[in-house]
This record gives sequence, structure tokens and C-alpha cells, in this order.
Amino acid sequence: MIDILRHKSYIGAYNRVSRNPYWVAEHLTKDTLDGNIKRKHLKFRENSEIPTKFRSHLNDYVKSGFDRGHLVPAADVATSKSDLAETFLLSNCSPQNVNFNRGYWAAFEKKIRSLTKSYSDVYILTGPLFIPHQEEDGYYVKYKVIGDPPNTAVPTHFFKGTFIF
Repeated sequence: MIDILRHKSYIGAYNRVSRNPYWVAEHLTKDTLDGNIKRKHLKFRENSEIPTKFRSHLNDYVKSGFDRGHLVPAADVATSKSDLAETFLLSNCSPQNVNFNRGYWAAFEKKIRSLTKSYSDVYILTGPLFIPHQEEDGYYVKYKVIGDPPNTAVPTHFFKGTFIF
């Protein structure tokens, strides 16, 4: 079953098996990036729209070595406190390597936001991937699962498609 999650600033589809989004989609304009709401007091939280046994849990990330990586970044919706808070739902997050999340991925997201200086509408589709790798006898999809008991799958890769008009 796929859960379609509709929020004011983005939409997404949730994968109950991996406890990750299949994808999230957002629309950026100069106006949507014009806010200065701070994320200081916001906390990550589980999405109560998803049944407990199928959701990613806060405890999954404790001592896992992975960040709760936003797929729709908080910086993309800083015009409204309620919109900003929706980005802190775990249904908008995937486990990400700390250096990747705070380094390359953050720089990539910043570059995409800068596209609104040249284009009036920027549409973004983001999600996790579980890419097979080759072993001696064939291809396998292998990924780490975090939590105790194991619950949330760690993607092997991520995608971010940008459409500009």
C-alpha cells in the first residue's frame, strides 16, 4: 500500500516496507523562499497519518550514525511555521550519511534554491533509491536497516530531479 501524503508546501508518497518516502515533490518560487522563519525549536516527529507499525520511529535514528535527512529541506518552506514543521515529519526523511547530508546534499539543495533567481517556477522531485550491486553470482539489493528492532531502511542512493520553467 502506498500512502499519499498531502501537505501545504509539498506532496509525497510513503513506502510502508522501507519506512522511507517513495518520493516527495515541491514547487519553489522566489516568494516561497522569501521567508525567515527559524527552525530552532522544531523537532523531528513521527507521522501519525501512518499506522505505527509501518512508520519510521524517532528511536530508529538513536545511535545509528545517520542523520534524519530531509527530502524537502526546511530552508525551502521558511515562510510559514506550520509548513516548516511539516518538513520535520519522519515521512519526509530518509537516513543519510552525516557527511553527505551536511555536505554535498546541503550544497546541492542550496544550488537548486538559487535557480529561483533565474526561473520563476522550479519543481523538484526527490527520493531515496535502493540500487542493486553486482556480486559473483548476480545482482542484489542490499541495504542497512536501522532501529532496535530493525525498522527503517537506509537507502543506497538518492535522486533529485529539477524541472524549471
